[in-house]
Amino acid sequence: MRFRVLVLAIIGLFQLTIGGSVITTFAQTGQWVNIVENSDLEGDDVSCFFARENAAGDETVLPATIVDGAGVDDSRGIVVKSVDDAPEDWNTELFIRLPQTLPVGTKCRLSFDYKANTETEVSMQCHGEPTKYIFWGFGSATFNTSWQHFNREYIISEEMSKDDIPMRTIAIELAKNRTATTFYFDNSTGAIKSR
Repeated sequence: MRFRVLVLAIIGLFQLTIGGSVITTFAQTGQWVNIVENSDLEGDDVSCFFARENAAGDETVLPATIVDGAGVDDSRGIVVKSVDDAPEDWNTELFIRLPQTLPVGTKCRLSFDYKANTETEVSMQCHGEPTKYIFWGFGSATFNTSWQHFNREYIISEEMSKDDIPMRTIAIELAKNRTATTFYFDNSTGAIKSR
């Protein structure tokens, strides 16, 4: 079994990779550390971002699309489009898939900038891998045509992360409005904190 240790001395974060699983520990307590790759979306890495736009049409989950000029101040951002008359809220979703699972008791913070081409409300869920539903109660947000900032802290509960399906994905359900809507996201972070 190969072991690889990455030490980020500036922030006191240690990552140990064992057989493809990442275990994160902290040299200092009380540190918030963003674990989402390419969270400002200025690069091309979408390994933490996935979407489906029309699950009613059996669309599979695909890497999210980063679009030039779609982010805050015309930076790069993610664009997800819902369809008219979607039968379920989850027929269109953005998934923020973290590079590691979040066991019960983990302190985490989710933040992102967001807007849409019309006002609508969305809800968020806890998933294992994208589409592997665990729990509904991860919050909601109201979108409108101006950029807003979502920022919320959580302590992962037994409802949010299970032994057989540990949480690692935040699913944002985007089809609550049954009229086709275009959603924009930027600066998405998933930070964890030492206990």
